[in-house]
Amino acid sequence: MTRYSLRYLRQIKLSLTGSVSGTQPPESSDFGLHIVSLSRQQTRGLRSAAKRFNASFSDLVIRELLFLAKWWHASHSDTTRRTGKNETFCIQLPNSLRGPSDDRLPACNVIGNIFIERPPSDIDDADILLQSVRDEMQFVHQSQAGWIFIQSLSVLRKIPGVLTAIQLLSRKRCMASIILSHMGNLMNSIGARLPKRDGQIQIGNLLVEDVCGIGPLRPGTNVVVSTMMFQGRLLIALRCDSRHFSADDTAELLNEFVTHLERTAEAN
Repeated sequence: MTRYSLRYLRQIKLSLTGSVSGTQPPESSDFGLHIVSLSRQQTRGLRSAAKRFNASFSDLVIRELLFLAKWWHASHSDTTRRTGKNETFCIQLPNSLRGPSDDRLPACNVIGNIFIERPPSDIDDADILLQSVRDEMQFVHQSQAGWIFIQSLSVLRKIPGVLTAIQLLSRKRCMASIILSHMGNLMNSIGARLPKRDGQIQIGNLLVEDVCGIGPLRPGTNVVVSTMMFQGRLLIALRCDSRHFSADDTAELLNEFVTHLERTAEAN
């Protein structure tokens, strides 16, 4: 457990950056949130692509984000710089660790993190990459590896000064290239207990037409993505740190991600 944590801390996570280099983010009433929805047909194509390798939908999304991270970094970073041996692209996955006794608590009160890391050289073959992500995620769930993050913090707290030093060193360091929150069919359990009108969930005198949300950004990680299944469609929300990404940069990144997904869907 501790060895895994130290290996993670030694690695250099490649950060994604855009065209903005200012220190103060511009004011924005919508937090720079960009949202897009795939069609039901495209979503079914993505399901078929994942099913072909006995992978989950989120495994497929992770693979596409790794390809996106490598493409963006190659297109928008200094290509003359040599790649270091310990450099990786990393997708951070917050996950709920609630048990039966935590039923009344929101997920943010009992949460861990999983980190899927790949060096650039491992992000070439789509099939091999999906299989490796699938196997790693299956191991994570079977071994309850989501607790490693929490347990590692507990161990480090017992060593005087170590956790404080790590916090200082990692305060502005990139600890993940992209943060992904895949919420699955979140509205299924909610919608089952509420009436429907014209196929849409009704809450009082309101009809739920769309749902969106996004996780927080942390210093050093400039891109956060949220995905959700709603009425048979994949909803994607993306936000970038406006200190490094312009609105055009964010739109370009989201469009490229959607293009990756559409190509995968069309091939199935």
